[in-house]
Amino acid sequence: MQETYKMAGRLAAHAVSSVSTGELLVPIYGYLTTDGQTRMVRVVADNAQEAMEEGQSMYAGNRWNAAGGFWAVDGFVTLPDVGKVDALLLNICTYEEPKHELRMALPYRHAQSSDGFAVFRPKLLGLENLETGDVQPLMDAFFAGRDEHTEGAAIWNAHFKKELTRMSGFSGFSSEEWAQLRDAPLAVFFMVAGADGKVDEKEIKAFGDLFKESGKYPSVLMQRIMSELTPHAPQGQALLMDFLERYTSGNFYAPLYFLGVNQLLAKNTEGSLAADLKADLLAFGKAVASSSGGGFLGFGSKISKEEKAALSVIEALLSAGQQN
Repeated sequence: MQETYKMAGRLAAHAVSSVSTGELLVPIYGYLTTDGQTRMVRVVADNAQEAMEEGQSMYAGNRWNAAGGFWAVDGFVTLPDVGKVDALLLNICTYEEPKHELRMALPYRHAQSSDGFAVFRPKLLGLENLETGDVQPLMDAFFAGRDEHTEGAAIWNAHFKKELTRMSGFSGFSSEEWAQLRDAPLAVFFMVAGADGKVDEKEIKAFGDLFKESGKYPSVLMQRIMSELTPHAPQGQALLMDFLERYTSGNFYAPLYFLGVNQLLAKNTEGSLAADLKADLLAFGKAVASSSGGGFLGFGSKISKEEKAALSVIEALLSAGQQN
């Protein structure tokens, strides 16, 4: 079991090195061979959901008859008094029956946050066939393995902080500003999907399908926003339902909201960042309108006149903040 956790430590160090530059971690499945070798598979697929399903299948099914397994994805964890923060979500198991598993989160501060990259103490999320007294020896082995990955360990140690005490913004935005900007695709979705006067349960369910192709949006800001909003994770579902409550309660006024977005972008972005995000938001709105081949739920062959009107309003509101 100790060797499995050393293997996990080596691969976790690799994962930390990968996200230290601001890149989203490509999901990693790692395993310890029966002769003690560490192997790693980057799980790449056409979309994030397929990559998750494939990697989880590798981890659960022990495809290579390994002694131990490791599964790492980029996600979020909720911390008391702080809220949702970036985290590497790590699963470590031994495959010999009975299967032993430890699940933990490694919180980190994104490289493009206002305070720069940082790594924080792991948070235990769950145990299977393990007792709490087993954890410390396993974590000692985990960190011993981490230190064997020279580059990753150096980055980890250089940027280590004991506790995350407050939220940090992203790419020049404060945490409050980022929360406001992050609502933009939700605002676009509800304006287009609700162009006929209502947003029904089927449309909310279909919202998730739009994220299967989230990688097609080139804007750095849009990619980050989509990663936080993905409805395939609990935090994304919570953000969606929170915005839905505000939208349906009458506490959302589109002109005022987009005026604020334009002001935030003008204040905090340089070069093409703002224009790229606005182009992606408009493309997202068109994807909502034409989802499934015409009509939001796949009926008809054209975008409805109500949807066209909503898209025109969104384009005008976004253009209002462009600088000449």
